[in-house]
Amino acid sequence: MSHPPYLRDLLSRRDPHGYYVIPVRPEGREVVERLAGRRQGEIIVVDAVDVILVKVRSKSLASKLLRILNQKGLIAVGGARDKEYGEDEPDYGDEY
Repeated sequence: MSHPPYLRDLLSRRDPHGYYVIPVRPEGREVVERLAGRRQGEIIVVDAVDVILVKVRSKSLASKLLRILNQKGLIAVGGARDKEYGEDEPDYGDEY
């Protein structure tokens, strides 16, 4: 099973504080809150303008979250562009 290149890219970068940051569409709020409730203290949820940022330190947990969120189509890629392009033409650029 081939994964989109942005999934690998998200796991290859950390923020300056050592967290893996996963951008999630606003529709994914329930899923993120449910996952964060199970892993209290391990998952940080930050509300941004039109995206939810999920921050974790563990690479294995980040990988698991990416897998779950990607299966549900909840990872935000390219900001407002992903609505513009639809599912047929996703933008795999560096804009998160």
